Amino acid sequence: MYSRNFQRILYEAMAILFFATVAGYATAQVKEYPEKQIEIIIGFSPGGPIDVSTRILAEELKKELKVPIILGYKPGSGGAVANLSVIHSKPDGYTLLSQFDSSFINLPAMEKTPTYDPINDLTPIAICAINPSFLTANSSSKLTSFDVMVNFAKENPGKLNCSTSGIATSGHLTLELFKNYGIRITHIPCKGAAPAVIELLGNHVDLAGTALPPIAPHIRSGQLRPLVVTTKLKQLPEVPTWAEVGFPEFMIFGSRLEFLAPANLPKPILTRLSAAFEKVMQLPSVVEAMEKASFIPTYMGPEESREMVIKQYKTIKELAKTAGFIK
Repeated sequence: MYSRNFQRILYEAMAILFFATVAGYATAQVKEYPEKQIEIIIGFSPGGPIDVSTRILAEELKKELKVPIILGYKPGSGGAVANLSVIHSKPDGYTLLSQFDSSFINLPAMEKTPTYDPINDLTPIAICAINPSFLTANSSSKLTSFDVMVNFAKENPGKLNCSTSGIATSGHLTLELFKNYGIRITHIPCKGAAPAVIELLGNHVDLAGTALPPIAPHIRSGQLRPLVVTTKLKQLPEVPTWAEVGFPEFMIFGSRLEFLAPANLPKPILTRLSAAFEKVMQLPSVVEAMEKASFIPTYMGPEESREMVIKQYKTIKELAKTAGFIK
């Protein structure tokens, strides 16, 4: 029969051994991840701004994480196809989502019965860039300025049309919010920014509501004319912001590039991934490449990213109710 003192010492030793084993296992998880290829899912066609920016980061991330990184394209429903694909994936860090906040927050915010919850169904890893949104016309168009466009739209309801990256994207919400001001422009949803810009270049539409990267080379060549932007840019100081043309509430439609994983991603894996993104975003070569691609480089970790998701979802939800988007 063991003495009470001996039993106490035995229990304490077992407890120490248990917690040491758990701690060792958690440490091993961090060291072991990643062990294989990581796939980053993109919700739009190749060639668009998400594709361009994700490729820049993926090149350095594979060096930092020491595993292959591939990009998978699942366009459709304004990014929702890709969002749901990642949401239903195993939370093991090997399937990630690269998405503009507008493309995984706006759609459920506009639905009466959301198909998914952007706050609780996804794990924010990092925000790596800010991507200003533009309303752009073809340079051959008679829409020579924002005011000219607005006046024409008011006098000719529905005659102008505008291509966007898809349903519930920033470009689409812009057109919906316009209706509150008696400005009716027909929405032409596309499967990404690149197809939306192609429509504008071919004069198949009057306007395009997209981010800067896919239109930047065509602005430089003189083919496209930007009418308004969500963020003042030093390289395009002549382009007015929404606030400057009298629509300050439209400033919210600028996008942030976010990387996410399914819900319940283990903390050690989240820490490993967020640290890798932070390190990559400090590389001068990445900053230069992102700026060259017309992005504003930045870095926000998991907690700050999550706070931004909550704030954006609440704002868009209120906007959708006020504007009558939710039926």
